Amino acid sequence: MSAQGGKLNSRTSPTDIPVYLVKAPPMARTTPAAVPKGCRCLFVNPDVFNAFIREQSTGDGRLGLNARYVLTFMLLHEVGHLAKKTTGAEFEDGNLSELNIDPSLAKASEEDADEFAADLIKALMQRKKASDETLEATAVSMELSKLSWNMQAYRTLDQFGALAVGKPEVFFDKNLSHPNLHWRVLRMNHLIQGSSDTKMLLDTFEDARRRGANPEPLYDPSKK
Repeated sequence: MSAQGGKLNSRTSPTDIPVYLVKAPPMARTTPAAVPKGCRCLFVNPDVFNAFIREQSTGDGRLGLNARYVLTFMLLHEVGHLAKKTTGAEFEDGNLSELNIDPSLAKASEEDADEFAADLIKALMQRKKASDETLEATAVSMELSKLSWNMQAYRTLDQFGALAVGKPEVFFDKNLSHPNLHWRVLRMNHLIQGSSDTKMLLDTFEDARRRGANPEPLYDPSKK
């Protein structure tokens, strides 16, 4: 990848993807990394990314995260958007924050990009001959597992009882453009590892979502 402002020079080729470091206005709604609309390039917001790492590694029971490998997966996800031609980040302010579990085309695009990154990591890890790429892919996979652990600590410790009722603020999507991040991390871990443990964790999360969407009470109040 190149960060040469999108222009070819003697050290770049037409297949290079420029990476820009950007700083969004204080009140803008943005993400650590994205593919902006109308550009075959990647935007990375260091301030937002560093804040994400701090948030996801701070608190009881959390593991320290290696920002390098977390960012690697984020960039692979964004390359997935380019590969599948699902670009379109707008970087605009907005108030679309209603909690939901409704499907949308934008959510499906995010899931496709996640699959692209996870499939690539898995393929590199399964190479018969070890290489630098294999080691890097394994490190990225381990970092996703650590991120999943930290998110589980948040749900278990900081949001005690949320699992039992499927608390929407924890298990639902925050808007119609991106699926719940905790669900995405669990799903990506399962796509890469495909173990019974990763499936159980994903199924448990999805069961909680269904409970949160069910208006029926957890108990019969007439039987007090």
